[in-house]
Amino acid sequence: MLMKTNIISAIFCAGLLAFSCAVPEHPEIAGEEEGSNLRTLVMKGSIVGVPGREFPGVVDLDAGTVVIQVPYYMSDAEPIQGDLTHMKVSATMPVGARFEPSIAGVHDLLEGFGTTLVWADGSKTALSITAAYVKSDEAVLYGFPKNVAVTNFVREASGEGEKGIFSVLKTSDNIPLLEKAALSYSAWATLESEALNADGTVDLTKEKDITVVSQSGKVRRTYSIVFEIPATVDYGVSHIEALFGIQPLESDPQGFTKGANRTMAAVGSYLILSNCIDFTKMPVYDRFTGEFLGDNLVNTDGIEPTANIHGITSDDAGHLVAVTFVSNISGQETTNQIVYGYVWKNGIGSAPTCFMEANIGGGGWTTLPTATNRELFRNVTVRGDLTSGDAVVATVSKSQYRFVFVKVTDGSTGSSWPAKAEWIPGTNFLESLWNSTCVALYDNNYDDKTYIWTNGNFRGQAVYVKGNTSFGFDVPKSHWWTGSGTYDHAIWGCDHIEFNGAHLLALQSVLYEAGKTREGANQGYTRLYVADITASPTPSSLTDGFIFDSREGGVDGTDGIPGTGYAPTGMTSAFAFSGGTVLGPNANETGDVLFVRGADGYSVQVYMLSTDQGLLGYNLTCLR
Repeated sequence: MLMKTNIISAIFCAGLLAFSCAVPEHPEIAGEEEGSNLRTLVMKGSIVGVPGREFPGVVDLDAGTVVIQVPYYMSDAEPIQGDLTHMKVSATMPVGARFEPSIAGVHDLLEGFGTTLVWADGSKTALSITAAYVKSDEAVLYGFPKNVAVTNFVREASGEGEKGIFSVLKTSDNIPLLEKAALSYSAWATLESEALNADGTVDLTKEKDITVVSQSGKVRRTYSIVFEIPATVDYGVSHIEALFGIQPLESDPQGFTKGANRTMAAVGSYLILSNCIDFTKMPVYDRFTGEFLGDNLVNTDGIEPTANIHGITSDDAGHLVAVTFVSNISGQETTNQIVYGYVWKNGIGSAPTCFMEANIGGGGWTTLPTATNRELFRNVTVRGDLTSGDAVVATVSKSQYRFVFVKVTDGSTGSSWPAKAEWIPGTNFLESLWNSTCVALYDNNYDDKTYIWTNGNFRGQAVYVKGNTSFGFDVPKSHWWTGSGTYDHAIWGCDHIEFNGAHLLALQSVLYEAGKTREGANQGYTRLYVADITASPTPSSLTDGFIFDSREGGVDGTDGIPGTGYAPTGMTSAFAFSGGTVLGPNANETGDVLFVRGADGYSVQVYMLSTDQGLLGYNLTCLR
């Protein structure tokens, strides 16, 4: 009897071997291993032309139905439905069972077809096989997309009826992302929240619950918003990231006016550029995203109509400040000969208040060497609050080679006239200042000032002044443009801020167009260089304290600092990065650098402007 069994088995195996030589293109049955449930049937379906995807079937033997479950949409991104009229089916079932007729071939499962399952014991089950679109029951919040620089995590609820937790590290650099958060969640699900914006984003700052509703509507998961307090490093900057970069083109100026945008100011979440051609059209940007918001947001009612405004800034209390540019140099006189200073006490939407009014040839400026050949306020710096207490307004008299300071008390120059004008060049500093020469004041101490100035021209000097002493910083040997000749490089804008114990200095390194000197040339390239010069700087501090430059990154290169390199976020150029023609040649050689303190104390933002050619922003934090 045993021998007979082996023979039968051998014949059966030989038959299987012969059958395997002619495997059908779409095998319809895969036999289960011996010992499996003899009444188990598993069926799947696939769509012709959609390789690599199988869809499960719901088998109900008692009802005699098989329904292939095809997702309502084939893609997580596009509303594309699969073709249920061209499908194949396969089955996994016990050895010995078969279909009559066969289920092989292409079927219209929208209409469906019938077959009979004949079991090994001879019993039969009639089946109707169809397919149906099935909406997803997934309702999971993932948080911010991975390519958005916001630290966050999601913790799912562990018990029935509990809420999940959406935890966000709130820092000043991601405020716009929090107000209009484009969150990631299960495909084709929807969000419900009292903080839902009209465009489908969520204002997380309202701290309202978020509910994710599945595509099917059967599953709802609710999450509470939790903002976490970040840990910080003990000193200085720990993290750097690019915020945005803009390159204005003739075909798309992005708010720029050719030759007009010379300096910057920050008010709240706004970044504002001056417009020396039409002060009523100062362009305003979101200072975290670079989005151009318009050029009619600054209320200029009451400003002297003949005013020419090159220099704008913001005081330490966040007020917009503008001072009119005035010159009485022979042949270069401005129409307006009065220096007007304006401050927007109640936001940029309200009219400004005049805090200073003085004729350039009058008594207010007697500390300048002569009554003529004066030129003031191509740019302006303010330390202190211009609406209360003491503040200092600083500028440069280019032709007289003087740094000029005006004291303002409780919003008025009052009896502080005349202004102070001083020249403390130090050793071997040539008297050579240009259009972008600026003063970066440390504080509002009018009588014992500390500040840094740059030549704004090919002299390439950044000079530290404290009291009656000064020195020039050593020029960096790397992450910097030194040029190949005397006149093909420069330093333009500069700014200083104290942050988390460090003294940050930002400089604008300039390389003129190859083969040309500065006169009449396109101003080729500018980059942003940031260093910690410490509380007690020395000539080597600019080099020793290097943190990063926008073109080549940090001390370890570009790794970990997005936006560095040849791109609008890494540098500005007279040549287009991606087609078109850059707005202009920046013939006046003007640019500006601006630090802005983050509202939460964990960050500062730094911006660099090159007239006609670009605007970029970086975010620096002390987060651990």
